[in-house]
Amino acid sequence: MEPSPPTSSNPSEAFSDAPQTPAPISRGISDRELPNPCSMGYERYKNVAPFAQGGGAVLETALDENLGRHVVIKKLLPELRKDPVMQIRFFREARVSAMIQHPATVPVYEIGRDNEGVPYFTMKKVEGQSLQEVLKSVASRDPAFKEFFARERLVDIFLQVARAVSSAHESGVVHRDIKPSNIRVGDYGDVYLMDWGIAKVMENKAKLPESGQVIEFENPEQLDLTESGRVYGTPRYMSPEQAQGDAEVDQRSDIFSLGILLHEMLTERPLFIGADRDEILRDVRTKFIKSPRSVVPLKMIPRELNAICMRALSHAPNDRYQTTRAMIDDLKAYRLGKGVSVQEDTPWEQFNRWYRRTMTKPAWLALAGGLVAGFLIARIK
Repeated sequence: MEPSPPTSSNPSEAFSDAPQTPAPISRGISDRELPNPCSMGYERYKNVAPFAQGGGAVLETALDENLGRHVVIKKLLPELRKDPVMQIRFFREARVSAMIQHPATVPVYEIGRDNEGVPYFTMKKVEGQSLQEVLKSVASRDPAFKEFFARERLVDIFLQVARAVSSAHESGVVHRDIKPSNIRVGDYGDVYLMDWGIAKVMENKAKLPESGQVIEFENPEQLDLTESGRVYGTPRYMSPEQAQGDAEVDQRSDIFSLGILLHEMLTERPLFIGADRDEILRDVRTKFIKSPRSVVPLKMIPRELNAICMRALSHAPNDRYQTTRAMIDDLKAYRLGKGVSVQEDTPWEQFNRWYRRTMTKPAWLALAGGLVAGFLIARIK
């Protein structure tokens, strides 16, 4: 009997949360001949079964008979398959995911049409749990998630997400839906930023890699697929300009969303809490944001992390980090015990950084040796 698809508001939330044991690889699978005749296109997928539904798409699991691996097949819901805008968004999601080719984006294997002519694309089946589940479990101090209790572990996860966002920005793509439920944390330390379904492509022309042919949209709005005044994304993780329905959002909107994510990871609580969508959108547009250190003073959040988070959360885009790479550079500096660009060190912090850099183990031994020698010489005299 086929399993029923789980209920989910977002397909990326439905990936398996249970720790997975890797399937054994046998020579009977790895060394076998191709099926005869060799299956092509959709015919290569066997044992297709429902997996998840939500966010305008249906997900299925299947066995790729040619390669002997399980994949996820994504298709639009039947009622959306004739919508031209949804079709373009669907193709965009597949191609953006495939073209970014960052370790923190899910590999896309194929795009095509099934036996009934319905567009589909296949991608890696990601194991692990969503960052949303991780943060919820950390807040409740679930011992099964003990490895995530350390702040530095969460910062490292955040860095991997930020690097994926930076790679997308450098390719001219804005994600527009960065949130914990769209981030998967794998069983081997791997992190994935999922769901590029409402991504915005900044350029209105592109050159095909093979032929060099330039494709240009007559109307840039056709490429953006965003109506001015219409809000796309998840309200709780939007930038003020995105919540306003601004069709001209750029990479700095994603930077604000990253700031919301970092704030939540540091404080273990959502930044924007409202009774309904309208209240959350109003808070995003107008609410004064308290720093992580002031929200949870007992957690002793480092000043550097606090400053990085608040710079990303500046209300005006021009006051934020202008590139994700600049934010990443500050996060890396923090991890190395160095100063960050968005905060001026106090004299004590300058001394403390000098002390940590200089007083290595050999320096301590030399100092101790000098003191002992000085003591002995004074005794002899």
